[in-house]
Amino acid sequence: MGHRKIFIMIVAAAVACMLGADTVHAINKCKVKVDNKTGVLLVSASGVGGVLKWGGALGQETNTFFNDVACLVGGKAKKCELADPATLAAETAPADCRIYLDDGVAACNVRVKGCMPGPRIDTDTDTNGPLTCQNVTTVQSVVSAASFNLSPTCPAGTTITGGGNNFGGFATGLWWWQSSQAGNGWTCRGINQSAGQTASVTCYARCCSVP
Repeated sequence: MGHRKIFIMIVAAAVACMLGADTVHAINKCKVKVDNKTGVLLVSASGVGGVLKWGGALGQETNTFFNDVACLVGGKAKKCELADPATLAAETAPADCRIYLDDGVAACNVRVKGCMPGPRIDTDTDTNGPLTCQNVTTVQSVVSAASFNLSPTCPAGTTITGGGNNFGGFATGLWWWQSSQAGNGWTCRGINQSAGQTASVTCYARCCSVP
C-alpha cells in the first residue's frame, strides 16, 4: 500500500474519532439579576455540562439551587434561586457580593450589581425570633441626559439591612454614582447618558423588624 493511501486512511480515522467524541460543555456567560418586585437573586448561565452548584467563595461551590429541577434544562441555567424565595436567604448576596458557580467541568463567577459588601446573616431569625422583612422600592423614568436621585426609606419600626438598584429599558449609557445606605434607607444616584433613550430606574431598601 502506498504512503499516500496510508496517510489518507490515518486522517480519515482521526476525523471519525473526532466526530464520534462527546462534546464537553464549559460553563460560560454566567450572570445574576435582582427581581425588581421581590428582590430575589436570579442566576443564569449557559454551557452547563454537569450538576451546577453555587457558593460564596471560590472552591466552596457546594450549594444546590432551590429550583434546580425547573431552572436547569438543556445545558442552560435560567432564573435559578439561591434559596426559598419566601426567605431572606433568597435575596441575600454573599459577603463579597460575588456568586461562584461550578458544574464539575468548569467554573465562573459573577458580581451582584448594587450589592454592598459586608457580613451577612445566615437565616431569617435572630435571638429574639423570626424577622419580618419587606422591600421599599422607588422607581423613576429617566429621559436622556437627565440625572436621578432616588432614596427609599424604611418605615418606622424597621431597620435597613441592605438595598440595591436595577434598571429597565434600552438605555446603554446609564451611569451610577451611588448605590449605598443612607440613614435608615438606601440612595441611588446617577445620570442617563444614552442618546434619545429612556430608562426605568429602580432603587430599593431592604427593611426588617423583629415582631
